[in-house]
Amino acid sequence: MSELVVFHVDGAPGTRLRVWDRIDGDLVERAVTGESTPCLTLDAFLVVAPVGDLPACVRLASDPAGRDLFPTDEEARRDAEARLRDAERRIAELEASRSR
Repeated sequence: MSELVVFHVDGAPGTRLRVWDRIDGDLVERAVTGESTPCLTLDAFLVVAPVGDLPACVRLASDPAGRDLFPTDEEARRDAEARLRDAERRIAELEASRSR
């Protein structure tokens, strides 16, 4: 294990996320600024952000501000369904214009 992450869901914002790095066999606590820190193992960022009805969870993001979150399974499913509906609508439009 190279990183240990602890999330205190009931903690005050700015104190909920704690991370330790393994350095020379010891776990050394990392200084976490705000509610975001790099995840060295996954080459991403750990951020505190909402998920569904939950106001705060640990999420993976490609940026430290958490603007580009990795989607949850539910978010990915909804996005895929929306893209499918858009594609089907576009196909129907093209078929309708072709038959005129």
